[in-house]
Amino acid sequence: RIDEMFKKDFEPTDADILRARVATTGIIRTDLDIEGTRFQLWDVGGQRGERKKWIHSFEGVNAVLFVTSLSEYDQYLLENTSRNRLKESLHLFYGIVNLAWFKDTPIILF
Repeated sequence: RIDEMFKKDFEPTDADILRARVATTGIIRTDLDIEGTRFQLWDVGGQRGERKKWIHSFEGVNAVLFVTSLSEYDQYLLENTSRNRLKESLHLFYGIVNLAWFKDTPIILF
């Protein structure tokens, strides 16, 4: 399949797009307007080295959307090859939902 991807006329399939992964570095803000309702999404890097950058982004949020991948059950962190990615994600989720900042904040696990 890799040979196809380098062809000039290559167009990705839906499956190609769904399987694409780009690691977030830093904090990326996206503004959305859905039927007159304005949303601000803040995409923060989940890698261990990125986490210290986004701890200050939590103040004043209306909800937290925590996105994780069940397909990572057999994968390991790039920065610690002995640590399972799904277990790391669960550990991070537990830490976030138990922060005092989020006592009254809706948390959505996706």
